[in-house]
This record gives sequence, structure tokens and C-alpha cells, in this order.
Amino acid sequence: MADYGNQDTPFAGITHDVDFGHDRTRRCAEEQIDWGSPIFSYEGDDVDGYLVKQDIGVITLDADLITDNTITTTVTIDGVTQTPVATPFNVGGHNDTMDDHVADLEAAIPGLSVSLTDATNNREFTLLLAGQNITVLASVVTGGASQAGVTITYNNGQVFEGVARFTQKGDREVGAYYENDAMNVRERGLIHVETSVAVNSGQDAYVIWVTGANQGKFTNVATDNYATNCKFRGTIAAAGTVLLEVNGINTDATP
Repeated sequence: MADYGNQDTPFAGITHDVDFGHDRTRRCAEEQIDWGSPIFSYEGDDVDGYLVKQDIGVITLDADLITDNTITTTVTIDGVTQTPVATPFNVGGHNDTMDDHVADLEAAIPGLSVSLTDATNNREFTLLLAGQNITVLASVVTGGASQAGVTITYNNGQVFEGVARFTQKGDREVGAYYENDAMNVRERGLIHVETSVAVNSGQDAYVIWVTGANQGKFTNVATDNYATNCKFRGTIAAAGTVLLEVNGINTDATP
């Protein structure tokens, strides 16, 4: 066996160089988090740590709501389908109906923040659920003489903090931090992580934030993924464990 920090068979979360105290920070794990996972927080939060999330859903209408329309939105939270939220047309008009739907969604789903984000024609809802995955199964307009079409897109509203560092825990049987554990996060330096694809040393590293089997894994693919300001410092021919250079917190990486 090689020296600690330079393992013969490295695994996710193990560091590769000397880990000085200023190269890491501690955060409270808000869920079970495997060693080597990219860690995220929210702007202004210096305490909590999360896995990456698809935490923003954007619903855009292509026309105003009109008399006798009803807009109904159905979402899943971490894979659990919520009760559909239906809002009938408000006689005050399109804008009042949009405001009503915002209020109805926030009242029906604890923790959900909804805002109207289209300043031009007031046809866009942005749904944010911090620390959880949100999927808009459907948002449809029914009734009335005509119905607006709907487009649904997603985004991520988090801040990249670093990578969950391996910590020796003799009483644990899994390579992870449990919810509410004090978690060591590598902010700078070399650490091993899991990738979803083959990568080459020197390539920029991104994190997959869209829900699915590869959510939370590193990749060299920039499109629709989260820019971390990290670089791969190893080469692998297929998905697996590879060395990553972490270069500090990245607060400006909207996908």
C-alpha cells in the first residue's frame, strides 16, 4: 500500500496531496452524500452542503390567459408527484391570474418559491425549490376560446463549494456522510472523483445537474452542465475514478 494521500488504488474522496487546513472547510450534510461528490450550497449560506440539484423549473406561456381558461401545473419533488395545482381565470385579467397561480403553487408545495420572471409580457413562472430536485410533469391551459401553449425548461441555482473529502469513520459501513454529519469539503487541491465519461488530463471539469443516473458526476462536456472551475489531472478511457484539481468556490456558473 502506498502512502496515505497517494493510494495504489484510489477511490472517490481520497486526496492526492497534502491537505492543509485552509484548503478545506466544513459544512453540514443536508442529505446522505458520498465521498468524492461535488458539494453545493446557496448564496449566503455558509453552513449547509447539498448534492447538485435540478432545483429550478421555468414555465413559459406563448400567449396571455383569457376568459374561462384554467392553468394546471403538476410537479414532482425528488421523484414524488404532487397534487396538481389548478387556477381558474381571474376576472381581473391575465396578470391577476398569473399572480393567483403563483400564490396557489406556493401554498400547495411547502418550500417552493415562485416568481414571475418575464418583465416583457408576464408569461413566465420560475419555480425554485432549494435543496431538492423539481420536475414539471405538466403545465397546461384548458377551457376558454383558445389556450396558450406551454414550454418547460430547467436550471440550477446553486453555488459550487468543492468536493466531499474522505474522512475515516470507524463506525460507518458506507463511504458517505449521513444527513447532519459535519462534512469535510476540499475547496482547493487534488482529490479523486467519479466521472460519467472518459476524460483527459488538463480538460475542464463540469458537473451534471440534470436529474438522471449521472446526476452529480463530473464530465468534460460543457453543454448544459455546471462549470466548476476545476480541471482533470488524470486520464481515463471510460467512466470511473480520476484525479481532479479543485480551484476554489465558483459562484458564477449558471448552466
